[in-house]
Amino acid sequence: MERSARGTGIYGASPFLVLDSGPDLPYFLAQPASAVGSDMQLTYAFVANIFLTFIDATVGYYAAPALAALVGTDAEGAEASVRGIRRLLSAVVALYMFFNCLAYFDGIAWLLFCTTAVLAVDITAQLVIFRRMAGPGGR
Repeated sequence: MERSARGTGIYGASPFLVLDSGPDLPYFLAQPASAVGSDMQLTYAFVANIFLTFIDATVGYYAAPALAALVGTDAEGAEASVRGIRRLLSAVVALYMFFNCLAYFDGIAWLLFCTTAVLAVDITAQLVIFRRMAGPGGR
């Protein structure tokens, strides 16, 4: 017997996540709730994302001059580039926090873990670019 769109089958309530998008759900949405992540895992990832966002903002603020040096303009242009990068950084941090809160409070584990991965890649990329531009002796 097939499961209906309401999540009930021959054994009663389904342990699967159910969306009203039809029977053709992607594989990761049709996983049992216990396989997606427990509430404590989501809480730990949520808190970790908050700290990673703070770290990303801090690294981005101090790495902005090195990123602006990639443009290779004069002193006035470089300062305008730094301000632009820092303004963009505030928008990126707001997006990270939006997706972090959306994923946690709606219980979307894959989005929460993807946000964690994107934050980690962003921090790593900023540090690598900053180290390459600063050189071995610092600034």
